[in-house]
Amino acid sequence: MIISRELINPNIIINGMTYEKICHRINKFKHMFLDRGMNQNDSITVTTLNCSTDYYAALFAAWELGIQVITCSDRILKTCLLYTSDAADE
Repeated sequence: MIISRELINPNIIINGMTYEKICHRINKFKHMFLDRGMNQNDSITVTTLNCSTDYYAALFAAWELGIQVITCSDRILKTCLLYTSDAADE
């Protein structure tokens, strides 16, 4: 099953962005994923650093392309980055 923007209420306005503008952002992310060679059943990780409209646009873009999405909490990301930077110093 492919999740698509049809689930979004067409009367929605988030942070001043209308449905049309959100769809435009979804399309930009779709083109970015395709330009980077992503295909159906590939995976991406999306962090919840700020849960902006771009966060949701990226999710919908991936879902519409059949790309698997792994969400990562910003708390986990910060811990991983600290561990990675500590390991790099060794």
